[in-house]
Amino acid sequence: MKKIMLVLVVTLVFLLTSCSPTVSINLIKSNDNIEVYDHHVVKSCEITIDDSTYSMKIAANNVDSDTVGTYTIDYEYEFDGDVYLCTRYVFVTDQTAPTVVLNPGIDTVQVGSQWIDTGVTVTDNYYTTGFTVEIENDVNSSQIGEYVVSYVVTDGSGNITTVERIIHVVE
Repeated sequence: MKKIMLVLVVTLVFLLTSCSPTVSINLIKSNDNIEVYDHHVVKSCEITIDDSTYSMKIAANNVDSDTVGTYTIDYEYEFDGDVYLCTRYVFVTDQTAPTVVLNPGIDTVQVGSQWIDTGVTVTDNYYTTGFTVEIENDVNSSQIGEYVVSYVVTDGSGNITTVERIIHVVE
């Protein structure tokens, strides 16, 4: 009786495991880290069931290439009542440094007179406000010499541009 039960259990285990398909999911390689405003090329996700490979359909795609952020593309495939899922993460980033232009001004002054900093104008590919401008200014208008004023501008993504203005203090 034990031998018959053992044979039945082994047969049942064999039947159950031979009914389950071998499944593997492969996310096709893609450039999923894109610059804001660039076009994201959607690549597929494939599923291999036993020896057959199928493209999974896109169930949801919320990628907004006009807005910095992390997005997902969800794929799915249904086979024999089972639903298989795959997710791709797309990172939309701003890697472009701001453009900084020196405002026109008088950069040569007489010793003892006041130098007036006219500053800079900042533009960016993504941000319109919220820049950090650090000014390194060691101009001593009471002493003849050449002085450097540095403007270090950072945008909301941490991209940095530095420009310099040369100030001449003369007799």
